[in-house]
Amino acid sequence: HYIFDFAWAPDNHHLLALGSRIPSNGNQVQGDDQGLYFIDIASGQSVDVTLDYRFYTNTPHSLAWSPDGSKVAARCPTSLIDRICFISVQKAGQ
Repeated sequence: HYIFDFAWAPDNHHLLALGSRIPSNGNQVQGDDQGLYFIDIASGQSVDVTLDYRFYTNTPHSLAWSPDGSKVAARCPTSLIDRICFISVQKAGQ
């Protein structure tokens, strides 16, 4: 499994990592299916925040946080168009 890009949250305690999605059945990843993982650095816990999104990019620098840390912009092209997705991200306790 691979990490293609990552970006620190404005609070410097959380990280977003774009990487290969791990299937729940434990099988090998098919194609270029990637997920966006929200990671709490202190606890080491991670959550896949992109269950409804598909990413097909291994281009670095494809993630950008909003200044308040509530959203992230990510490159998430489809097979027909290149596009940017805006994804809400909430930290634990919010």
